[in-house]
Amino acid sequence: MDRARAVLKSHFMARFAAAVLRESHPDLVARMTVRQTVLNWHSRAVEALDR
Repeated sequence: MDRARAVLKSHFMARFAAAVLRESHPDLVARMTVRQTVLNWHSRAVEALDR
């Protein structure tokens, strides 16, 4: 359940940040790379998410 919530938050924050950057700095959009990860607090492992 915690991981599912973290994945949802990661997707939301990536979309939100990309939208803000597109609006405020449209010249950077072509060079932008979106990476999404989640952190497992128990093991402190960072897991990359595939889109």
